[in-house]
Amino acid sequence: MHVSRAWVLRATRVCIGRAWDCDVALPDPSVSQRHCVLTCDEDGWLSVDLGSRNGVFVNGERVRRRALSDGDEIRIGRSVFRFRAVH
Repeated sequence: MHVSRAWVLRATRVCIGRAWDCDVALPDPSVSQRHCVLTCDEDGWLSVDLGSRNGVFVNGERVRRRALSDGDEIRIGRSVFRFRAVH
């Protein structure tokens, strides 16, 4: 898999979507304006779908909410992200 860009998540809430003001903006018509958020608390990172039409997929399964583990693959529209937990 070719990684074209990496993001270091420095906030405890990261919004992903098509809107220009999202923390991670994806110029993809299959992505909702505000598609999902990644949140972090004492238990770790969580992916939450914000009611998107095309869904969020973690390791190939469509999910509404999912705790993320190191190496999980997240698909939003045509973009695929590999989640890496840094300890």
